[in-house]
Amino acid sequence: MSRKKDRIEKLLKILKANPSIHINRLRQFMQCSISTLRRDLLVLEKNGLIERSFGAVRLLNKNNIEYTWTYRSSQNANLKKDLCRKASKLISNNDAIFIDSSTTCIYLINYIS
Repeated sequence: MSRKKDRIEKLLKILKANPSIHINRLRQFMQCSISTLRRDLLVLEKNGLIERSFGAVRLLNKNNIEYTWTYRSSQNANLKKDLCRKASKLISNNDAIFIDSSTTCIYLINYIS
């Protein structure tokens, strides 16, 4: 996993434990530069997971969040690949299948010809 993804996962864990936190306190938990923290927070904000205002960061209520395709595609990627590898073995020559645009099915393309 990349360092950025690791940092963002750590950020989400911290925010789940502290749903509203000042950016300086968050920086202490993260042990990274303020510019790195701001870039990571921008990713979370673009994905609709947090709200930033006047030095504070607030985790948004999960019930109202629809995660972006990009965010969902990075979650459980290895599990999705395993699932698609196993599913590909159930597909025979000349079978007609439908592959939707889900973040899991996109991996199926790598296992079929």
